[in-house]
Amino acid sequence: MIDSEQEYRANARGVSQVVGYILLLAIVITGSIGVLVVGAPAIETVTEEQDERQASIVLQHMDSKFASLSTSGGKSQAEIDLSSTSPRSYTLDRSGWLNVTVNDDTACAANMTLSSVRFADGATTMGYEGGGVWRKQGSGSAMVTAPALQYRDGSINIRLVNLTGSFDRGYSEARLRKESSRNRTFWVRQRLNAGDCVRPNNVTIAVQSDFYQAWGTYLTQEFETTAEVYRSNQTAIIRLNETDLPRRVDVDRNRVINLTSNNYNDVTLTGESIKVDKGVNNTYRVSARPLQNGTMQIGNITSVEADSEIRRQPLDVMFVIDESGSMSRNDGDTTTRSEEAQAASKAFVADLNASRDRAGVISYNDGDGIYRITDNNRYITSNFGTASAGTGLNETIEDIPARGGTETQNGVRKANNVFSMKSDESRNKVMVLLTDGVNNDCQDWGDNTDNNDPFDCGGPSPTDNELTVEYAKNAAGDDVTIYTIGYGDSSAIDQALLKRVATVSGGEFYRADDADELNDIFDEIRRSIASTQIIARDPISSNITANGTVHTPAVPGDDNQVAQVKINGQVFHNINDPSTDSQYSHVFAINGGDNVSVKAHDYECKDGAYATSGIIREFNDTRYRVARCTDIASHTAIEPTRVYTSGDDITGLVTRNYNSTWQDNITSYFEQYDNIGVANESGNYILDLKSNQAVVYYDLPNGDKSENMLVLLFQVGVAESDAEAAGVVNVEVTNAHVSG
Repeated sequence: MIDSEQEYRANARGVSQVVGYILLLAIVITGSIGVLVVGAPAIETVTEEQDERQASIVLQHMDSKFASLSTSGGKSQAEIDLSSTSPRSYTLDRSGWLNVTVNDDTACAANMTLSSVRFADGATTMGYEGGGVWRKQGSGSAMVTAPALQYRDGSINIRLVNLTGSFDRGYSEARLRKESSRNRTFWVRQRLNAGDCVRPNNVTIAVQSDFYQAWGTYLTQEFETTAEVYRSNQTAIIRLNETDLPRRVDVDRNRVINLTSNNYNDVTLTGESIKVDKGVNNTYRVSARPLQNGTMQIGNITSVEADSEIRRQPLDVMFVIDESGSMSRNDGDTTTRSEEAQAASKAFVADLNASRDRAGVISYNDGDGIYRITDNNRYITSNFGTASAGTGLNETIEDIPARGGTETQNGVRKANNVFSMKSDESRNKVMVLLTDGVNNDCQDWGDNTDNNDPFDCGGPSPTDNELTVEYAKNAAGDDVTIYTIGYGDSSAIDQALLKRVATVSGGEFYRADDADELNDIFDEIRRSIASTQIIARDPISSNITANGTVHTPAVPGDDNQVAQVKINGQVFHNINDPSTDSQYSHVFAINGGDNVSVKAHDYECKDGAYATSGIIREFNDTRYRVARCTDIASHTAIEPTRVYTSGDDITGLVTRNYNSTWQDNITSYFEQYDNIGVANESGNYILDLKSNQAVVYYDLPNGDKSENMLVLLFQVGVAESDAEAAGVVNVEVTNAHVSG
């Protein structure tokens, strides 16, 4: 086009030279009028060229004016100056169109008017359309400036200005039609970027215009793919196939995964593993983390011995020791029963917490019962003293003699008096009652282990046994728990009475034949009353393996305080530790076809290895401290109960009986997520996940007081919904009206 224009200009200069010679002669003969007549065509040609150049500038400037019109914060009107050329030479043509079709599907097609502002001068037409300026002369056309149709970073970006009205004066005004522009843009985007159009396998762009040849040349250069032009209907068409489009939208080559379908990827889900493959040597990012983000809550109610880490209610303990004459006997060794009972009591006291606990002692025979007052004149004290120094309560215990008969009721009654006077509901009240015999009024009745009725003996009512049981009931009414111990020859002990006393007060009955057994019983009672019930957060860890490579869970920051165990050379941390609650995750890459195993390890916490976390939970109107495990003893490998994907029915999980109120219903786990969850469809609960996600569910029952589950959110590759934002075809339509 440029060459033909230059040739045209050269011919015009040759004509002017001939005219010059004629003018010299004409001046002499006919005067200056002849000059005007013969020179007019040349002057008109120069004027036309000037108008074309000026029109080109005006049209280019027009693009910047229209571009300033925007539905989001831009101008709503723009002035267009046509005064440098003839305003009446500008016309508005709306016969052209631009069509975009995705996947050869008419449902994924949008046809848009291609408005064109024209300046016609003789055989040349200049035009502004599609954001570019074009020039047409004769049967050919050329691009002056590029249109607003570009291919950048895998995206096709189109900006169209759809004009109505006319240019009648030197100054015209273009007014934005904001609502119309928004609606049209939304309609186009919905047609091209929704449903089956989201990830195009091909895109076809067709432009119908009398500048079609220039459009064809531009499309070829911009997309580096040959465009086709059709003279018959003045159309330029370019087709982009899978290899021309970015990899991210080609479902056969990109990393988009759908675990619910084999349409474009092979998916294998088993009870314990997940495998995906597209057969194109892709790598995929995999992540797995607890779905219960921040609230895993896997635990059970258990009793643990209190220590500096786990606090318990302070103790008030009263030892009620038989001091009858039979306690002076020995059972084949060098120490008496009384001395052995004293030693076991002092060992018990030695393990109490003197900063919080108190203890006292009552001895009884067939008299009224004796308050054994410590050296600081206390019935019950935290001054335990030491066994070696013989001070405090220990010295008092050592003063218990062995003489007289047995009237157990007096010992129980005196202990009740101490609790009533000196203790309160803030303390855990415990009585340890020891005897080696039978109450006085039952001794002639031969009541022993063969007779389970403690009232089948004695004289007139109330008998010693009846009074003992009655006082035990009074103790229970004051929240005192009585542990009873029969020591020595079993045939000489009223076991039926001791069992009844323990039962009515919520305690336990024990039998001991020798000092070793007696010490063990005292230690067991101490451990029982010095323990407290907690919600123990069970140590557990997820174990994700891909193609034989183990990927252990990791957490941001320092996790040295978290219990860990080494299994086959790999270090696994307890992901159920409240100090890093649910922050653990697995993140790694796999190749297509790699098998990912999703198992877990269930651990046993070592004895005494629970520490408080500061969290309080309520269960059946009782408040419990939540404790974390600080050291792991052993582990057991567990497999998932099931792997769920989007669309699966999880009604059974939602409606299960959640006895453990510290663990919430599974539906609450999804509340932190904006785009996944559980849908209630007529009473059926349907899982709604992204296409590349799965929920891995492990059922972890642990006795009657807990019903736990571990739930992992597994993700591989890219979700279909996330791929929608790829924006392969982006169109913006601006509707404006022009008036003079």
